[in-house]
Amino acid sequence: MPLIQRTSLAVPLINYIAGFYPDPLREAIEAAMPALSLHATCLGAEVLLAEAMGLRFSQAVVHPDFPLMERVYFGMQALLQHRLPPEMRKAANGMIQHGIQGGFDAVRELLFVVATNRDDPDAAMCRFLLWVSVRINLLVASWDSPEVAASGALDAVEDRAEGVLRELLSVPNLLLQENVRPLSVLVAEILVEADKKVQERMATAMGQLGGELTQIMTNADAVTRVRQLDDRHAVLFQPGPFEGQAGSTQIARRYPLQHPSPNALEQTKSRFSKKREAATNSPLDDRFIDLLRTAQGAR
Repeated sequence: MPLIQRTSLAVPLINYIAGFYPDPLREAIEAAMPALSLHATCLGAEVLLAEAMGLRFSQAVVHPDFPLMERVYFGMQALLQHRLPPEMRKAANGMIQHGIQGGFDAVRELLFVVATNRDDPDAAMCRFLLWVSVRINLLVASWDSPEVAASGALDAVEDRAEGVLRELLSVPNLLLQENVRPLSVLVAEILVEADKKVQERMATAMGQLGGELTQIMTNADAVTRVRQLDDRHAVLFQPGPFEGQAGSTQIARRYPLQHPSPNALEQTKSRFSKKREAATNSPLDDRFIDLLRTAQGAR
């Protein structure tokens, strides 16, 4: 008899999303499902521990004791710039259109319902994924406005996003209220908060002129350049904050999909340095973010 019989909520969620994928990839996911289920349970356990320690999610994702939270948080952002082969672009477009038509509303509602539970790894995982999804939504919404990230507004509203999420989860029978989409409410409120942060910081910088304004402009230019790259190269330039100095080992550990090892990361860095002009002057249109922006422009 197996020691662990519990199946994570991640299994039906992954199966639902895998329904859009090409058959070979879907079959590979099905074969890996037992391991994926265990990883999801471990992720939920990490979130429970972080909450028990009184850590905010924004603190936990850079804490060395929570590597799965770190990988999910930073990895999901990096995947926006992941280049997709033709068969996966078709699948991704199908998912995007499904989402535009409200096809994922039931999944979002399920995440909220489960997230209200306590002392449960699935519930903890759902709370964390909902929080991460706010960051992803803000990134997509502000992709063509680099000053939002450059001013630090995205980072500044993350704790507020967690607070609003927990407030929504505490509202009795929230999903029974007519035409209420909690994730949309959450994202809309944090978008307003982020815009306020940008306006405040730009106003302060304009008032002072000099150093702070120059720094925001320099940061915005760097953000724009990095957003033109694919995920393998983008994480080299903007890997996110670390506790202590970030080296190849730390970046590869955070982004195993992009760089399976520190050696692989160094090879990518070396090749990029040799072909920098070609890499930066060739616009990309096959990344997930490109498909999202095209779909938004067509609406």
